[in-house]
Amino acid sequence: MMKAIISIIIMLTVMPVSATTGLVLFDPYNWGGPPTIQSILGMSFFGLITVPLWVTYIPSLILTPIIMSKLAHNSSFYDKSHWVFFCLSLAYGSLAGVFILSPAILMALSESFMLALNWAWAGVISGTITFTVVAFLYRMNKPALQPV
Repeated sequence: MMKAIISIIIMLTVMPVSATTGLVLFDPYNWGGPPTIQSILGMSFFGLITVPLWVTYIPSLILTPIIMSKLAHNSSFYDKSHWVFFCLSLAYGSLAGVFILSPAILMALSESFMLALNWAWAGVISGTITFTVVAFLYRMNKPALQPV
């Protein structure tokens, strides 16, 4: 239960901050100029309250702890070396991040392809960072595994 709460906190903090940082670093002049802590935190909060993202963000907040808990009870979750696990986490995280930001990516396509790329990059950055942290959180302290 504690890992589920921590993963939700990570997803509510790390994910928007890393997505916003990705946006600002990818195209600073489109997102308020050079990155500052105030602009990143302000845009991160705005991102959390952006209604179109709730379609994918809220289900991810609910499903991630459930899925990760099930994965953590499977021996193959622990069989991989740290580097393989890390690389797989980066790959799955980038896909998850793009999926979670897909409403923003699709809305941006109506304005410009470059703006859609901004949002896709933000999804890749936020997903890789957030998912990797959450995956290693669930990998810590290997529980007594049940046969699959």
